[in-house]
This record gives sequence, C-alpha cells and structure tokens, in this order.
Amino acid sequence: MNIASTLNKIKLFEELVIESGFKRDAIDYHQSIQQAHNRNLTFMKDLSETIIL
Repeated sequence: MNIASTLNKIKLFEELVIESGFKRDAIDYHQSIQQAHNRNLTFMKDLSETIIL
C-alpha cells in the first residue's frame, strides 16, 4: 500500500466515521448503555437498529 492509497483511506474513514456523526453517536450510545435503567432488551434492540441504519 503506498502513501497516496493510505491517505485516501484515512480521508474516507474521516468522512464515514467522524464527519458523518457516527463517532459522536457511538459515544452517546455507549453512555446510554452504562445507565442502569437502559439495560433492557427493548432498549438494546432499538439501539442496535439505529446503529445499523
């Protein structure tokens, strides 16, 4: 893999994960799961469906 290819992959990652808001959403979902009242199966199912979309 050459330098240009690596830079393109980094740019694509930044667009898909960071700029799209997925990173922010994943952090928020992780914090939601940490809370005791959100540890039921319905909440987890809704959360996983949101992440997939």
